[in-house]
Amino acid sequence: ASNLGSGADRDGRIAINIGTSAAVRVIENGARGRFPLGLFRYVVDAKRTLLGGAISNGGNLRRWSLRELRVEDDQVLSRRASATDLLDVLPFWVQERSPTWPEDIAGTVTGFTQSTTATELLRALTVSTFYRLAEILDLVAPKKGMEREVIVSGGILKSPPLVRILADAIGRDLQVSRVLESSIRGAAIHALEQLGAEVPPLRRGKIVKHSPALAEQHLLRRERQRALEELLSRQR
Repeated sequence: ASNLGSGADRDGRIAINIGTSAAVRVIENGARGRFPLGLFRYVVDAKRTLLGGAISNGGNLRRWSLRELRVEDDQVLSRRASATDLLDVLPFWVQERSPTWPEDIAGTVTGFTQSTTATELLRALTVSTFYRLAEILDLVAPKKGMEREVIVSGGILKSPPLVRILADAIGRDLQVSRVLESSIRGAAIHALEQLGAEVPPLRRGKIVKHSPALAEQHLLRRERQRALEELLSRQR
């Protein structure tokens, strides 16, 4: 529903929806056979399928962080600091799903020192969820498919600075959906299509450019996060 509602309703358009949880999905024409381990494929209708992955820790983890750390939201939205903080996080406060389904690993934070602040922790928690989405995105559409549009929708759109940090964290430009509640619109579109109605396409939203330099910094943090998960997985 969020793909249909945000305009990511055809090949070449990928939807990232971030609300309480979060997901990366692409609609494809027909089944494409085997697909990467850790993802899922659903049936949209007789002609289309949906490939992607979802994470359990999205806006819910951010709300927990704001409440428990007692940090004002605008204190953490530094684009540069988000790429260079030293903490490494496995954001598994709620049992996690795609792409690795780490059912036996709980939330983990490493790199604490006496100078670590609540602001740094909140930033690290935030970008760690974005790195999970980046892992899914790289499976759905490897970097050689950079020309594919990535459309973002959901509650994250209430914070333009967060959208910019997301673009840096995944290393790709983002198109902002013109619809905040894309799933509601998508459910209506699906019903209308089944009744034979034609729904006008959604107009393109504005483009948020990522910073290649900051994306390189985020990539290093993503690799540390992946290595931490692999280490803890081997110890189970």
